[in-house]
Amino acid sequence: MKQIIALFLVFTVVYGQAQNFNEKWIFDNLSVVYVDVFQHEDTLVVTGLGSPNFAPYPAKLLYSKFDLIGSHISNTYAMYDSVKAYFPTKTVETSSRILTVGAGGYGNLIGDWGFMSVADKHYNIQWFKEYKPATATSTFFFMDGLITDEGSVVAVAVQLAGNSRTTFLTKFDSLGNKLWENEYKDTGYKYDPRSLLQWNDSTDLIGIKRYGLNQPSRNAILKVDAAGNYLGIWIDPNQGGRGVTKMLKTDDGGVIFVGHYFFELGVSYRVKAYVCRLDSNFNKVWEFFSGPPSGTCAVDDCTHFGDFIRLSDGNYVAVGRSGDSTLIDGVMHYKAKGTAVKFTPDGEILWERLYTYENNYSDDEILKGVVELDDGSLVACGQIINHVADIPQQGWMIKTFPNGKIDSLNQVFDIGGPRLSDAIRVRPNPAISYVDLKFLSGVIETLQIFDVEGHLVYADEPKKSQVRVDVGLMADGMYAAVVNGRYLRRFLVRR
Repeated sequence: MKQIIALFLVFTVVYGQAQNFNEKWIFDNLSVVYVDVFQHEDTLVVTGLGSPNFAPYPAKLLYSKFDLIGSHISNTYAMYDSVKAYFPTKTVETSSRILTVGAGGYGNLIGDWGFMSVADKHYNIQWFKEYKPATATSTFFFMDGLITDEGSVVAVAVQLAGNSRTTFLTKFDSLGNKLWENEYKDTGYKYDPRSLLQWNDSTDLIGIKRYGLNQPSRNAILKVDAAGNYLGIWIDPNQGGRGVTKMLKTDDGGVIFVGHYFFELGVSYRVKAYVCRLDSNFNKVWEFFSGPPSGTCAVDDCTHFGDFIRLSDGNYVAVGRSGDSTLIDGVMHYKAKGTAVKFTPDGEILWERLYTYENNYSDDEILKGVVELDDGSLVACGQIINHVADIPQQGWMIKTFPNGKIDSLNQVFDIGGPRLSDAIRVRPNPAISYVDLKFLSGVIETLQIFDVEGHLVYADEPKKSQVRVDVGLMADGMYAAVVNGRYLRRFLVRR
């Protein structure tokens, strides 16, 4: 009996009625895009942007706070009253400070300059600065950054000038004053930076996409010393890499990175998400592709990973977007879905998941950041793009069990699946011999009941709004009633 009661409490308190995840968010008629998510004690902080739905659409750097069951607490905006727009690309944190970098511009145009924002551990902004080097004559914005042990900031940026792409690395003091700056380019090639990693005390790594006129794109990593001096470059021997999106150090001194890859060159531009591990000498240890392949696509509108983290169990999880297409009445419909994969340090895939808020083809759903909570569950953030809505961009947050499932039940919940809903009434609860289920939002076309291990124990098509189910032969324990494949309510059988 104690075991059943404990199970009931876990489901009720943590994943019960007040759960507000797998939801989309807009605030004060602002389009919202979430980029990164972090946990601070009993609060989730999500960074992103909020953009007014009127000209000149000046997007604002946004810090949103949520509690651990997904209820919104507050928003903090940077430079809210300015006509300038700020688009964050990456947020990193230390124990005491949070750095966000990105692109700024007038109206809703990005790339006039880069910006940096440093906040304290409560996400109160300490300073906010715009930056563009004197040598930059065109589009310039920061892609990633880090805070050193002494509190200085190092940020990597890209300059776009015509057909050229140049990588800049700049170091600032703790107040944002420039200390030094270096640029990296190669005749005949474009250097398009995506990520930055402090590899050790004397070396930083810059993850880039390297490509040139009539030259295939390749993943590459620049090595620079602590003063930004060029030390060398690793270039993937295989062509097709679309950029090193994020890097993490491994225990043996190597690197794991994520991104995306053309994996069928010469056949079609079919793109999958990509993960690779390099040893300390930058030799490939393993690599794998993940997710359904997307077809021809723009540079960043295809299957790829945008973030990954190391978990408390020593494994890794990566999140991003997957390409998907379906032929309906002779018309090809394209849709992006959120994707996640968990893998070991040896490159073994433990699980792969797809997530969608609504299974239609007017929405694209993209995951951009992920965090592991203290109980091993995962929270990921990103955006939903509704191409026919008045406010097309909406922030998106999901919470999963450690196995990557939205619910603890079976595979039907892998892609967003049913969500807890007050539209179902279950009485009595706990039940002894029967339950009456009433659907307040219409007719129960299909009814499924699953046990806590995900086994289907009951199925019916009652075609009415209320039904009585005999549970007298069901074992004591927790069950989930799923109505019309979308709405979920739990109940307990206890005698």
